[in-house]
Amino acid sequence: MGSKRQKRNKKAAENAAEARQNEKKVWGARLTIGVVFIAVAAAYLREDEVDISRITSSAYCPRDKIKEFRHVPTFAVPPACPYVVRGFVGDGDWLGTKFLNRLSNAQGPPQIEYDELSRGTMFTYYDKNMKGQLPASSSYSKKIASSPRQLLSNIKKSRAARFGGPLRQISPYLESEMINTRWAEEARTTWDVRDSPRPTGVWIGGKNTSSASHFDLFANFHVLLSGRKRVALAPPIDHVTFRFWPAPHPHARQARVEASFDTPAIVLKEGDAVYVPSGWVHKVVAERVAAAASFTALPPEFQAFEGLVREQVGAMFVDRGWSQVRAIGIIRVYLPAVAKFWLGEDIAQSVLSNYADSYDKVAKEVPPLAKCPVPPDRDIRIALRYANATASAFSWFRADLAALFFGPFADTIVQRVPHPALKGAQRWAAAAAFVRECCLFNDASRGFLLRAVLNRPAVLEVEDDEDEEEDE
Repeated sequence: MGSKRQKRNKKAAENAAEARQNEKKVWGARLTIGVVFIAVAAAYLREDEVDISRITSSAYCPRDKIKEFRHVPTFAVPPACPYVVRGFVGDGDWLGTKFLNRLSNAQGPPQIEYDELSRGTMFTYYDKNMKGQLPASSSYSKKIASSPRQLLSNIKKSRAARFGGPLRQISPYLESEMINTRWAEEARTTWDVRDSPRPTGVWIGGKNTSSASHFDLFANFHVLLSGRKRVALAPPIDHVTFRFWPAPHPHARQARVEASFDTPAIVLKEGDAVYVPSGWVHKVVAERVAAAASFTALPPEFQAFEGLVREQVGAMFVDRGWSQVRAIGIIRVYLPAVAKFWLGEDIAQSVLSNYADSYDKVAKEVPPLAKCPVPPDRDIRIALRYANATASAFSWFRADLAALFFGPFADTIVQRVPHPALKGAQRWAAAAAFVRECCLFNDASRGFLLRAVLNRPAVLEVEDDEDEEEDE
């Protein structure tokens, strides 16, 4: 009898010990989950509270400074770096098939123009207005859809088709509905008060379609509403790697070389958004039929550029009465001097070389270039004086945008060099040959070394003697 009781007591004690052990395990698991939850929450908090100044103050934003957020952060100044907002659009009525249904049922104009490729899946921008000036080719043609429903249907059916442009071109009613949403209003808070917003855009692309690597002068807050996309990014400092077509070319701002990106592409899912600052290189691939809204704005540099060029070039060249040879000699010093004073010598040498290379082989025959004229000291002083003034006028441009605007500035200057009878591709080729042969810092002609001229302190002294500017 005693033996049975002892056995029962022993079993009960074992069960109690096991229960206590199990309870400890449960509490241990709960504690572990709690610690993990707190760590994740803390990580999210740290992510949202990241020091924004670290990604806005650098002249050339490092690739590892691309941050992810759960809502649009507030910036004191326009950010110089890209960032991603996960789950930016939380309203399910604007996501996935529901957005495509909105699009399909929207009222629109009787004709909507879209693009369709005859070969391949990569679209390249092509400005047909430039076709007569410089050679270029395009593999896509313009198609017409009779309604938003047909547009969407055609894009889904085609091997490679897309629409990109203002949403109002598809449906002004859908545009009005979209811009009044809470998330669209928040998207527009991305811009600084100095920026100039553009009309709300929309991009609809077929499966596996992509854009060529390119950059835009406007900043873009790109919101994926349906589908899935991969976005590869590179900072403006990498422009030389992609060797972009220059501003007057029909393929302007697109890569001549499809260089590889140093960092993995960002994957956007429905509701995610990515901010692409002005000048950042990007390539976008739609992994399946994708539709996105784009909220874009032009930086103040863009708004001021044309007026500043007109002012600076006019001050130097208007009504001077200089001979062609004398003007070319002055330009030979003025253009690289502006580049050096504005951008610094290393970047200046790079952008001048890249400018000349941009027009390589645009003409079958390049007219022979006369020897680079060697300007006298008085003309060197004139060139440097105006170069200082021009660099000063542009000095407020954001550092990583300055090099992008130098190309169009150089276009304006060097077009004064070729003979007026030259037109189109030959004219651009002759202008590029002038930059390559006469304006690089290591150029030497009859003992004239440009780098030495630009570094002579005495030459930088400003003289007020107007007689030195008269043509003899």
